Amino acid sequence: MKSTISAIIIFCLYLLQAKGQDLVVASYNLRGHVATGIGNLWEDRKLLVVNLIEKYQFDIIGLQETEADMAGYLINTLPRFDSIGVFTKIPTGILYNKNRLTLQNSGHFWLSATPDTESKGWDAKFERICAILTLTGTARIIHC
Repeated sequence: MKSTISAIIIFCLYLLQAKGQDLVVASYNLRGHVATGIGNLWEDRKLLVVNLIEKYQFDIIGLQETEADMAGYLINTLPRFDSIGVFTKIPTGILYNKNRLTLQNSGHFWLSATPDTESKGWDAKFERICAILTLTGTARIIHC
């Protein structure tokens, strides 16, 4: 699954690399709202996440196990970002720097034999989903 998602991300980013400046990309598992995560609750971690994003100046961030309020907090705190997301049983999303990149299209598919329907794939224990987007801008890849 990770290799499929990585391949899609790399291919999409390859399309951006033809011209220009550096593009900094990250993937981050926000862990959702884990009730037993004392010390690891979102309230305890959200400033650390913001500081990490600011330190590395990411342009695109793939989010795993995110919730709508988590993505909303990041967008409100980091106004250069906008997002797309799929908030189902397994929420996922992508933040992108709207000052450098323009959203052209977005969507999602399930990592299964029936990608248009919420479903488990092959030997998976849980459903897996992939959020996708098409961006335009002038950048080349430096991190994946």
